[in-house]
Amino acid sequence: MSAAARRWGLELLERTHSGYSQTWFVRRGQQHLVLKVGGSTSRALEATCLRGYARTESVDTPPVACRLVAQTEGALLVERILLGDDLRPVAAADDDLATTIAGAVYARMHVAVAGLSRPAEVPALAEIRWPFDKYWQREDSSAPTRARLPSDLVRRAADMLAELSTPTSDDLLLHGDAHHQNLLRDGIGGAADVWRVIDPRGWWGDPTFEAVPLMLDLHDSLRVQATPAGALRRAARRRSDILAEPTGFDPDRLLDWTFVGAVAAELRCLHDHGFVQGGPLHLAHALVDG
Repeated sequence: MSAAARRWGLELLERTHSGYSQTWFVRRGQQHLVLKVGGSTSRALEATCLRGYARTESVDTPPVACRLVAQTEGALLVERILLGDDLRPVAAADDDLATTIAGAVYARMHVAVAGLSRPAEVPALAEIRWPFDKYWQREDSSAPTRARLPSDLVRRAADMLAELSTPTSDDLLLHGDAHHQNLLRDGIGGAADVWRVIDPRGWWGDPTFEAVPLMLDLHDSLRVQATPAGALRRAARRRSDILAEPTGFDPDRLLDWTFVGAVAAELRCLHDHGFVQGGPLHLAHALVDG
């Protein structure tokens, strides 16, 4: 971190939370920036996405993402978006409005990367199948663990993933993690504010997948588990219908992706931490049983 700060002439201001890298708010002169160090592959994918989003930026086209300022092996320097409120407070007050804002951002992201050839380093979306592979590989020691997730539900999600992730000519460079917390307000709370995206992960595939992290951003897993399946299903359908208008997504396809994403989220949690969250599983059951 200190080496990167010296290289770019930065003043370290405040360390921020990140599970994937060392991340600091920094300043260089009057510029407020974000420094990320660690995870060379992740940083390279992030830089690729940010360069893609900047392709169509102009005076008349506001940026859709934070700007990449500098890059070296394992380190990124990016623009800090100020004031930087994320979309969660809007969602807490008006989920429909937050979903509408997110859909508009997704549409702008996809316009920015339209026509871009697949960068060699960007993985295909089908590679998100790894939690399913890990689940089936754990044969002996995992029998009690596997029972926490119904095998028929996992198998159905795996089959749907294979179908949904089949490459097509519509595939695009995707952010892959564009949920409420990664959509930031650039402005001071007025009509001229622009919502922009940060922290892309980088995937190549079906544009509909872009909205899945937001569809899964349930805010409170315990509350979600207590929500009747019918109400949860209606809320997911309402979000998918709202997102369809600015993006052109097929709402049913988005719900299918949401089901797959919910099961994958539980598989990742089970693999990494040894337990099932509950909220995504309840959403998956609500979607498939409806």
